[in-house]
Amino acid sequence: MEVKAAVDSKEEEALRECLRVARKAVVLVEPIYELASAEAQARMRHHGYVEGLRETAERLGAEVIDYRLLDYAPNSLNPSGVLCLRKAGIPVITGVESRVDIWRCPMTGVELETGSEFFYASEVGLAYPVLRGIPMLRAEHGIVASKLSVAIVE
Repeated sequence: MEVKAAVDSKEEEALRECLRVARKAVVLVEPIYELASAEAQARMRHHGYVEGLRETAERLGAEVIDYRLLDYAPNSLNPSGVLCLRKAGIPVITGVESRVDIWRCPMTGVELETGSEFFYASEVGLAYPVLRGIPMLRAEHGIVASKLSVAIVE
């Protein structure tokens, strides 16, 4: 049982550091022991995979906002999942539209306006798509759209 206690302290230490350095949230993509099949769990135990990340995060005061297996796993004995954590004291923000004030153009730094399916930097004529609710805010996703108007598309 002492071995398990040492593993737990490393998991807690790692999550504590992730939460310390994160500004608002932590997203982990990891094999999730608790959601795996019995066969996968046996393999994970044999190889020393981490266990109890969700419970450890909750004990540290983080809010679990997503916890699930990914739809695709190339190896059913190593099923990866997502664990999204919000740091304590961070307000809940819903919808892409309500977050527009925190998004900036990755190439110029100007504040972005929002459309139903894109973010737009009207000052510089660049648009960035939103795919399935995920803003594609990297320079290589920018589209020159000098005549685009948020009002036209909505």
